[in-house]
Amino acid sequence: KMVFATQRSIITKFPHIIFEEETDQCSLLCYHLLRHCATFVKEVREEAIASIYLLMRQNYESVGSFSRVKIQLTIALSRLRSDSTDTSKNCSDAYLKKSLITLENYAANDADVFKTRFPDQVKEVSKNLRDIMRDTVRMNEVKKDKDCAMRVDLMYRIAKGYQNSPALRITWLKSMANEHEKNGAKCEAAMCFIHAAALISEYMYMVEYQPQLPQGCIAFAKISPNVLQECAIIAMC
Repeated sequence: KMVFATQRSIITKFPHIIFEEETDQCSLLCYHLLRHCATFVKEVREEAIASIYLLMRQNYESVGSFSRVKIQLTIALSRLRSDSTDTSKNCSDAYLKKSLITLENYAANDADVFKTRFPDQVKEVSKNLRDIMRDTVRMNEVKKDKDCAMRVDLMYRIAKGYQNSPALRITWLKSMANEHEKNGAKCEAAMCFIHAAALISEYMYMVEYQPQLPQGCIAFAKISPNVLQECAIIAMC
C-alpha cells in the first residue's frame, strides 16, 4: 500500500513528469499498473486500479482529456498479451476484466466528475480494453481454423480496438493484409495497405506539413472513402 500511495503522491506533486514530458515514464507506469491489476493478490489489484483511475482523472484535469493515459494503457495491454511469461504465470484475464469494471464504477460514482464526459470516456476505454482481450484470446483459438473469414473479422476488430495507437493498428492492418493475400484476396489485402498508408500520412501531416507528401488521409479518399476512418482526430478522441 505504501508503494502505491507514494506513486500517487509523486504524480500529484509532479504531474508534468507524466503528462507533459516524454511518454516513456507514462508508458512504464501504465504497463506496471495494468499488470498489477491482473495479479492474484486482491489488495494489490485494488491499489493498482485505484492508481490507474487517479492517473486518468489527473490527466483529464490537467489537459481536458486523458488521451495520453488511454493510449499508453492500450499499448500496455498489447505488451501484456504478447508477454507469455507475465500472462501465464503472474496474470489473470478474469482479474484484469474485474479491475477494468471497477475502474468504470469509480468514474460512475465520483461526484466531482459526474456532470462531465469523463465517466463515459472511462467506460469507453474499459470496454475497448476488454474487447481487445476477448478478441485476442479468440484469435489464438482460431489460428489453425479453416474459417479464414472469422480470422479476418477478428483481426479487423482488434485493429479497430487499437485505433488510438497507430503503431499497433498498423501491425494488425499488415497482419490482416497478409491473411487476405494468403487466401488470394489481393484487392482486400491492398485496401489494408492503403489504410496503413493513409494512417501514416495523417500522422506525418499532423507532425510536420511537407508539400511533396500527401496531405493526410484525405489524399487517399478518392481510392476509398473508408480511409477517412484513419483521421487523427477520430483516432485521438
